[in-house]
Amino acid sequence: MIIEGAMQENQCPHNVFLDDKCLSCKLRKSDCPNITTIPVNYLRCGDNMSLSLSAIDRFRVQDLQVILGQRKLNLILDLDNTLIHSKKPRKFTLQDKKNVTNDSYDLYKVEGSSRLVKLSPEAREFLKKVREMFQLSIYTLGKRDYAQRIASLLAGGSNLDIRSMFGKIISKEDSTRRKRA
Repeated sequence: MIIEGAMQENQCPHNVFLDDKCLSCKLRKSDCPNITTIPVNYLRCGDNMSLSLSAIDRFRVQDLQVILGQRKLNLILDLDNTLIHSKKPRKFTLQDKKNVTNDSYDLYKVEGSSRLVKLSPEAREFLKKVREMFQLSIYTLGKRDYAQRIASLLAGGSNLDIRSMFGKIISKEDSTRRKRA
C-alpha cells in the first residue's frame, strides 16, 4: 500500500513555492527533499513566492525563446538618477527650490511618499523608442510600491500601460542580499 503523501512527494517536482508550501503537493519546503529555491517576488505573484533552480532554468529558456522570436534583447533600466530624480523637499537647497519653481515640467508628488520626483528630460520618449528594440524591465533599490508608482508615471498612468511597457519591475524586496558588503 502506498501512502498518498509519499506518492505525491515522489512524483512532484517541487518547482513553485508560495508561502513556504509547494503549489503542486502542498508540502512545506523543509519537507521537500534536496530543494534549493530563490525568491522571485518581481513576478507580481505574491510576496512569498520562490522557484526551484530547475524551474528558473526552464523559465530562462522560455524567456530566451520568446525574446529571440521577437528579435529583442532584455534591457534593465535603473530608475533612480537615470530615468528619474527624486528628493525629499525638506532636503532642498535654495537652488533646488528655485529650480522647482522655475521648471516644474514633469515634476510629481508621488502618492504615499514625501518625495518629489522629476522625470529625466525626454524619459518617456526614450522609453517609447527603446521598447521597439528591447524587452524593458526597471530596477530600483526602492520599495516595490515606490517602483510601481514610478512605473505608472513613466507609462502614462494606467496598469495596462505598465504591463505593456515593462516586462518586470525589480525592487529592493527582490534582492537576495539584504545588506551591502
